[in-house]
Amino acid sequence: SVSGKGHVPSRAGEPPNRDTGHLDTNIETSVQTQSPPTVHVTSHAAYSAALEYGTSKMAERHFMRPATEKNRRKIGQKVAAAVRIAVRKG
Repeated sequence: SVSGKGHVPSRAGEPPNRDTGHLDTNIETSVQTQSPPTVHVTSHAAYSAALEYGTSKMAERHFMRPATEKNRRKIGQKVAAAVRIAVRKG
């Protein structure tokens, strides 16, 4: 991670380069045990939407979609675990 003056922004279309780690540490995943079970992944950094979708002055720098694809198996395991817990309680 390179913060401040030495930080190099990512190229258009590439995931954002790490600067302070604020973006990484403000992503939250929660499994809802409602029927059907769903997973909510939220980025609480104020600039998340601007990075993911771009702005009139900056091209997209997807980080949520690639991370979702990379972690699809882990997400499926969390949903399965939530379903098992819900079934035991029911």
